[in-house]
Amino acid sequence: MESETSYHSIKNNPKFLLSLKSKYVHIQLIQNRTINGFIQAIDPEGHSIILLEPRGESYRTILIPGHSVLDLSITDPSSDTKPPKVHALQPSKIVTDLVPKRRKLMSWLKRNRLSVIEKDNNIVLGNVLILPPYDATCIYSTNVIVARHVKGIVDKMPDDFVET
Repeated sequence: MESETSYHSIKNNPKFLLSLKSKYVHIQLIQNRTINGFIQAIDPEGHSIILLEPRGESYRTILIPGHSVLDLSITDPSSDTKPPKVHALQPSKIVTDLVPKRRKLMSWLKRNRLSVIEKDNNIVLGNVLILPPYDATCIYSTNVIVARHVKGIVDKMPDDFVET
């Protein structure tokens, strides 16, 4: 299976960027260079990629600046390439822990006079989307200035804040 996507065309699609996490990809870079590996993270502002490149039984972590990515293809790894081990999380515990966290953050944002709604377990503020687990690293927006402003508000929420 291989699906090629112009990286430029997906930069403004935060949900798709998030879906690329842990996928094995083939990335075409500037200067006719290519690289394969598992995506560990994508910076929503600068679109840089942290890639885990297989090296035998281990992985090399590579930071790829967003401006150097031309195209990105999701591919199947070779049969001898194993995905990196990810610590198993218990989904039921995650879901139950996120509901109060989402409510608390929504209450904090409303206290700061922001109009927020909940849609598909996400917090939506106009063109800003806050995805689970609802912290400052999960804020996505096409407007960097707005994303930074919302991040600043989220960062200022006290640990002992009680939702109203």
